[in-house]
Amino acid sequence: MVTPLLAKMKFANKALYGAEKGEENDRKFMDMLKVIEMRGGLASEAEFAKQANMVQRVLTATGGRVGPEEWLNVIKTGGLAAKGIDADGFYNQLEPLVQEMGGNRVGTALMSAYQNLYQGRTTKRVAQNLDALGLIGDPSKVKHDKTGQLSYLNPGALKGADLFRANQFEWMEQVLLPQLAAKGITEKQQVLDAIGGIFSNRTASNLFSQMYLQRDQIHKNAKLNRGRPTLTRSTSSPKTTPAA
Repeated sequence: MVTPLLAKMKFANKALYGAEKGEENDRKFMDMLKVIEMRGGLASEAEFAKQANMVQRVLTATGGRVGPEEWLNVIKTGGLAAKGIDADGFYNQLEPLVQEMGGNRVGTALMSAYQNLYQGRTTKRVAQNLDALGLIGDPSKVKHDKTGQLSYLNPGALKGADLFRANQFEWMEQVLLPQLAAKGITEKQQVLDAIGGIFSNRTASNLFSQMYLQRDQIHKNAKLNRGRPTLTRSTSSPKTTPAA
């Protein structure tokens, strides 16, 4: 049963946010549960524990600055894109971006990038840019016009499509940047220009530009978040606390 862990989550957040704002704290607690539920965290006790610990680590690491409501905003606006990101990528790697841009903007940008690159909802010009950069992984999922030019991408045509669906930041580092380097695109402004050319949506382009510019910070924060104590190590049982 997850009940003991729920009690520890509630106790930890009471300590983090203060006991005097009971109603507000209850709302934050429920937001946390919604995030975990919407990401499939109720599938098993082990999955719930994994995600609950990740949430609590990030809350502790940021001093509550990236609170449950921001993660809920990411989920609500990010749709399939946000729900499909692996837990480490979602809670640990997105944290600096959510802290800077806010959950609504990050979620919207994730979904825009997902629609552009994974689902292929983009322009003919962008599709041709992707092809020129060697970012088409499955030629059977593209269509050409009467002149033989690439004109349309079906879902999954992107190189490294499965990785992109699971973690957009890791796709950028493991697929996009090496592929750009293979084309001689390594300078910062060149990379930013290339990123701008593979999206038809400014929101998605800005997210990936921020990922690229902040990748060292993202790695640093993710490492710190992973090293924070889990709920079982960071909280005392509520039963041991003095009565109010």
